[in-house]
Amino acid sequence: MGLVLFCKNLRSVMSWTGLSSCSFVEQITSLFEMNW
Repeated sequence: MGLVLFCKNLRSVMSWTGLSSCSFVEQITSLFEMNW
């Protein structure tokens, strides 16, 4: 599974954009809801 790599990439993206943890989680949740 590439899920771990996916999470690492998301974490680095979060660092670049300076997003807070809460908004980060909200974006991921909405992203999964859209894709599933």
